[in-house]
Amino acid sequence: MPRRTSRVAAVWVAAGLLASISPAFAAASRYSVPAGSMGEALQAYAKQTGVDVLFAPEAVAALSSSGAQGEEGAERALRRLVRGSGLRVRRIGPSAFVVARAAPRRQGAVPGTRAASSFAPPTEPPDTLDLVIVQARRRDERLIDVPASVSVVSSADLERFGGDGVLALRQGALGLTAAGQITTDTPTLVIRGQRRATSGESALSVITYLNEAPLPNNGSVLPLFDISKAQVLRGPQGVLFGRNTTGGALLIRTNEPGQDGYLRLATGSRDLREVELARDFAAADGVFAGRMALYGLTRDGLVENLGVGDDLDDRRQVSARLSLAYRPAGPLSALLVLDSFRAWETGTANILYGVYPNPPDVTGGGSARTEDATPYFDCGRAGCDIDQALQDQRTMGPRRTRVDLAPRSNRRNDGATLRLDWRRGDLDVRALTAFRRIALYGAQDIDGSPLSLNQTIRQIDTQQFTQELRVVGIRGETRWQAGFFYLDSRPNGLQKTQWWSAVTSANPSQLEFQYRWGESQAGFVDLTHALPRDWEVEAGFRYTVDRSSACFARVAAPSPDISAAACGARSATRSSAPSWSLGLTYRGWSNAILYAVTRRGYRAGGVNAPVFAAALASYQAYAPERVTDVELGFKWAATHGDWSHGVDAAAFVGRSDGIQRAVFPPANFDLDNQSRNDPPYLIINAGAATIGGLETEVRARRTNGPTFTLTGTLTRARFTSLAIPAVLASLTPTNPTGLRFSYTPPYSLRAAVEWPVIRSPRLGRLDSWADLYRSGPVRYVERAHDTNGLQRAYSIASLGLVFRPPGRDDLKISATINNLFDKAYAAGGGAITPGITATSMIYGEPRLVQIAIRQGF
Repeated sequence: MPRRTSRVAAVWVAAGLLASISPAFAAASRYSVPAGSMGEALQAYAKQTGVDVLFAPEAVAALSSSGAQGEEGAERALRRLVRGSGLRVRRIGPSAFVVARAAPRRQGAVPGTRAASSFAPPTEPPDTLDLVIVQARRRDERLIDVPASVSVVSSADLERFGGDGVLALRQGALGLTAAGQITTDTPTLVIRGQRRATSGESALSVITYLNEAPLPNNGSVLPLFDISKAQVLRGPQGVLFGRNTTGGALLIRTNEPGQDGYLRLATGSRDLREVELARDFAAADGVFAGRMALYGLTRDGLVENLGVGDDLDDRRQVSARLSLAYRPAGPLSALLVLDSFRAWETGTANILYGVYPNPPDVTGGGSARTEDATPYFDCGRAGCDIDQALQDQRTMGPRRTRVDLAPRSNRRNDGATLRLDWRRGDLDVRALTAFRRIALYGAQDIDGSPLSLNQTIRQIDTQQFTQELRVVGIRGETRWQAGFFYLDSRPNGLQKTQWWSAVTSANPSQLEFQYRWGESQAGFVDLTHALPRDWEVEAGFRYTVDRSSACFARVAAPSPDISAAACGARSATRSSAPSWSLGLTYRGWSNAILYAVTRRGYRAGGVNAPVFAAALASYQAYAPERVTDVELGFKWAATHGDWSHGVDAAAFVGRSDGIQRAVFPPANFDLDNQSRNDPPYLIINAGAATIGGLETEVRARRTNGPTFTLTGTLTRARFTSLAIPAVLASLTPTNPTGLRFSYTPPYSLRAAVEWPVIRSPRLGRLDSWADLYRSGPVRYVERAHDTNGLQRAYSIASLGLVFRPPGRDDLKISATINNLFDKAYAAGGGAITPGITATSMIYGEPRLVQIAIRQGF
């Protein structure tokens, strides 16, 4: 489209200008730092050059620097300043460094082991808790310095928890619910009660960013291999990140060139076979470097299928990632990341969980127990009665099922991200361009029974293009960021769904073709200013404009495919809104901060499809949903002797307005006797709610000793008002007491411990760990009086061992048991609506044992 082409050209012109700037503006900076205390010397250097220098005050206490002056690169200059002090300098970004005490050589370390290059941030020092580096404000900072509620999950933690993609984070990330909704191929991410509508194509409340680029929702579960870390940002993200969200953001950074290579092999329960391989390569001059990472996974199904097709919840995946870095001595650097993922699986098992009577005992969606659907209800014998099928399912338990549609989940996800950085003095410019294509083919028995009651075969082929240009600078006591963001999403091929819903001769299978286009544009600015008496104020503003359109066609099966050009008239809408943040932080302590922040988050409006008849025309589009919150937080980290301690605590309260909810009108709800304009669902703005809670994380670690972690969340969310039009009142509760927040446990707790068992030059090193996660009761349905879709409070325990042979720090052998007591629990909702009578749930993984070996090189 002309509009997109012009914006693409604008950003590439900007990138071209950056590339054409003379290398005379080299990374070297002039500085003059007098002798004195180490802390003052490092601060003076940072102020003179604009380089970010991160250090723990305790690490430099009582140390002095002999000073230095000259004109040279930052890393060399910092090494001169700390020479002879026992400190080491590590690059963690293009213009950011960590200064920390050199870790003592670990038992069995091999002299002369290759050090990590400056291309990418190495892992944090093993004996400190206050040097964990995050990018919650789009710059490298210590976790303790960020005035926001943030959790960090390391790659080592992800190996322990297992699971698939972001679903592996549900135990390790404080306050994050990662679950399936009908399918785990497209995850439901929930933070602080914020989630997308229960059905349809509404905007996300929590967005995943891979290397700073937002991922689309469909099929975005990618294996998390060779990553640096995952960061969970809690609360509205309305200023600095590409897409506005009301709940939070999940940041995933893959390893860049410069990290050590490794080979990891794993085997385990259900014939698990897993392999990871990552290896660097570089030119002799170090200007060009690359990293290749490969991943493969196979595992038999976790749910035995006694019906049609193979066992469900199996794994057959391959993925590859190529990262290419260009970092010469001048101001320009570049990083290109290409990734590709394929899966050929049976997909998610929806386990038959319950049924509704006739008439249903809750409001919302009617009942499928009609005279025309007699073959499925109340026939009184096996094979044609959903009540009998439910009894059979309860006898089998949640690890077996009997479906009558051969399950299938084939997925393709390809992406490219180009990052261009340019730095001159106190000015940083970053241009980010990303493209992603996702194609899905899935066949799923959603009711989880041997009846053709609720089944789908779905094909999706979409693409997403994003661009962002961001400028960061420092002027006196003020740090500032400003930029522009653009997103374009559109169909790339056939978008087709075949539905079987209580199929009879009078109710044949239906084919639906739905094509959607979206565009988002935003501009933003953020200022952080140091005030007298150790106070700091931060203010940010963003304005976003979103456009969306859709067309929809429904025909009886079988029928020829309908393309986007032939699917009929498009419905279209435009929405826009400002979002902002305002925070105040006290930094008067060397190892703690106290902060207060208020934020406005925005979730884009959208359009329903097809083009409605007059009776429903008022609901063709829905408006944005807004969240305004206030968060108070305290962070502290310190070292006392051999012990490092840390505390993160945050209390929050927020209000949501214009909440986007899905309702499901039956056929001919508009009374025009035209099935072609009957909507499969409606998303409406339905009222307001308040959400408040507490989040706490306490950590303690002893040098060469145990590590303890305790996290907990409390969440109280309730609807305060509902604005349901009279014409839709039969489809949903109209009193706010009739609704509850789904996928939001009132509390969650996690206790973890790592304990060294053996430290011996002869026997090597053996470490043990244990993890206990407890979730409060979870509702996977919003209707307050619905007895289906409920999961009681449950606990999951995991434990493991990690062994390193004598003299082999590069070799690690681990054994892990997840879900130690084989707890059966519902980890997500299937179809839970009286409209199809049968309800289903998605269950978490059973007890799984894994043995892995990791060889570094």
